[in-house]
Amino acid sequence: MGEKHKEGIAMKLTAISITLACCAMLMGPAGAWGGILMTEGAIQVLDPPPPDARQGQLESSEVIFAWEEQDDLVLSSDLAVNIVDPGTYNENGDLVDGVVSAGTRVKVYFLHADKVTGEGVALIQDARILFSGLVLGIITKARDLGPSDFLGEPATQYGDSTARGLELGTGSLKDRITLEGNLQWLDLDQVRASSIRDEIRVITTFEDGPIIPEPASLAVLVLGATGVLVRRRRRSV
Repeated sequence: MGEKHKEGIAMKLTAISITLACCAMLMGPAGAWGGILMTEGAIQVLDPPPPDARQGQLESSEVIFAWEEQDDLVLSSDLAVNIVDPGTYNENGDLVDGVVSAGTRVKVYFLHADKVTGEGVALIQDARILFSGLVLGIITKARDLGPSDFLGEPATQYGDSTARGLELGTGSLKDRITLEGNLQWLDLDQVRASSIRDEIRVITTFEDGPIIPEPASLAVLVLGATGVLVRRRRRSV
């Protein structure tokens, strides 16, 4: 095998290694918060879960709190959910009467926004959260959140309210979330919690998904790796 051919193979392997390393840095440390692999923006992951998530007990006007409720649970009955497909949801008509079937092995997560008492509103915009599993369903309606609290962390008090969910299609208080096509990224485009807390429950597969970087991010990583190799080769000439 010629030296130039060996050098070409070595360069290709180095490019792959650099790209994979960059991907690992992009994704963050897997399992750092259980099945929550990465967050962007104003999301604070709580580990362990909080003891009290009732109104006025876990407040912030700047961040939304997130935690893993169940790491390995087999549903004993059908579970009502409001989002099952990728897309952007900002109108009540976007939601569906979906079901995650009994017998499904899942992980469960909770997101909670509650403004500081005396302040006008908790506003979270352009935040994102990456789950290890594929999203099977999301609960956003208050009518379905309460009945699903049995999925919650047993040590956490959730309380009750008829307005705990997201307010979709309500003018200036309109919430907007997007489930991306890979079923692992959930975008909190805008969550505004005013008088009553805004909460979301997310159900994912127990098994990990592919965790593939978005095309744009992967392209940047590959180009970056190529640039390193080009510079390295030029220096060696």
